[in-house]
Amino acid sequence: GPHLLAGFPLNEAPFSKRLCWRSEEGRVGLALALPQNEIAGVNTPLYDLALKTIHPTFAKIIAVIAVLTMINTSNTGLLAGSRFPFAMSRDRLLPDIFGRLSSRYLTPVFSILVSGLFVALVLLGLDVAKIAKLASAFMIAIYMMENICVIVLRESRAQWYKPKYKSPLYPWIQVLGSLLCLLLLYAMGTLAIVALVTTAIPSLILYFIYSRKRTDRKGVIGIKGKRSDLVSAPIFHHSNFYDIKRRANVVVALFGKEKSADTLIEVGLAMADYTEIEVAALIEVPEQTSLDDVIEEPGEFKSLQRRLEVIKVEKNTHISFDSVVTHDLPRSVFEISQCVSCRWLMIEWRGRSRGTFTFHQPVGWLKSHLNCKLAVFKDAGIRYFRKFLVVLQGDGNDDLVIESAEHLSQVYQAEMKIVKIICDNESKCDEAAEFEKLKLVSDKINASSKIEIVQNQDPANYLIKESVQFDLMILGGKEHGFWYYLFAHFEERVMAKAACSVMAVSSTISLQGNELKQLSGDPHI
Repeated sequence: GPHLLAGFPLNEAPFSKRLCWRSEEGRVGLALALPQNEIAGVNTPLYDLALKTIHPTFAKIIAVIAVLTMINTSNTGLLAGSRFPFAMSRDRLLPDIFGRLSSRYLTPVFSILVSGLFVALVLLGLDVAKIAKLASAFMIAIYMMENICVIVLRESRAQWYKPKYKSPLYPWIQVLGSLLCLLLLYAMGTLAIVALVTTAIPSLILYFIYSRKRTDRKGVIGIKGKRSDLVSAPIFHHSNFYDIKRRANVVVALFGKEKSADTLIEVGLAMADYTEIEVAALIEVPEQTSLDDVIEEPGEFKSLQRRLEVIKVEKNTHISFDSVVTHDLPRSVFEISQCVSCRWLMIEWRGRSRGTFTFHQPVGWLKSHLNCKLAVFKDAGIRYFRKFLVVLQGDGNDDLVIESAEHLSQVYQAEMKIVKIICDNESKCDEAAEFEKLKLVSDKINASSKIEIVQNQDPANYLIKESVQFDLMILGGKEHGFWYYLFAHFEERVMAKAACSVMAVSSTISLQGNELKQLSGDPHI
């Protein structure tokens, strides 16, 4: 309605063909009721339509309603537009003056005035018809970004992202929607594309020169990748519910929806030899949500805390439990491990999330940043561990695998089978020499153990078949990277399909950890 009232030609009036009038002849569209030559260039198309199809008096009423609708729509657009600089100011992306509220009206007056002035200058100095066309181009670009955002949010594995409705046929609908939006922008001509580019470039320059230095906000993409901010950032500035000042040998991090948090904690106690452990239950919220808004622990954490009191009495050990609210899940896990100076961090293996198509996992980020040993545990529902399958891969984690297996075998009084798998294509390998090396390792272990050298072209498949005879498999974890996920990798295949529980251990001493030691002056960190 407002577009036609303003005098836009029919072919430039958005949704003009949807405007229709019900008369005695049935449903009649504006373009069908009036000849095109009478519509083109007319400033009062709705009035003319009502005048010819109904009654002159009613036509005047329609004209008044159309004018009021246009004013209301313009006012709504102006108010909505002023909220963008207001919100950006609150996020410290624009000067603070845009985010100030009037003490009298409780509205961002400066933001409204600047937005209104900008709109007035555009309407007075530019071609209104072209501006309307460019507005459509920006709407299409927004729809394209929304499709991309759905993909980004799903692939980020953000704990807080739990939409009530999920798009079917993901990600193909989003990919198709993005491609169609690009096609529409191309069909609109070079003017729309040039306008988008010339708007985006100054915005990016403003962000990198001014806004980026003022804000500490990070989106789901910003918290991935290299994290140099961990070296000098204050501990727990973004979390609450706790003030951890104690020491713990093992930290058990719970991200929610663990298959069995109790089993994970019991294995953590065994790794700590039933000394002090820290159980951190993490609640992730989006950046837009204040941490202070979460004032009550979830019921599942309260229930877990009650069960931990029973375990403390039965095992005669000390278990500290803390709930952590955070904007950045991996970073909080990192900071907790630094704060308690733990030797081990234990988390549950959650596998590759369903409904996703990229290869990112938070475990991969932790493996390259932690300054302690990492144990990723996959629970197969087995409560008592009496038979261990210990897998050596000939890498830097073999000593840690043996150490961990020997310790747990003494705690659980279990017997071990140590297996070193040699691929068939390793023709130069001396099997007898490898067996002697493995026998020396076995003789040093204070536990009942058997050894075996296996030549197999598909070691993962071999271990999956062997897993039915054991309660727990212990192997070394690899550093997660793009190529690691792109191909069928050993560790993930075994953990996904093994019939027994699996624990992948790895040493994750990082450069950032060494830098933290130097900065803090504490050799125990």
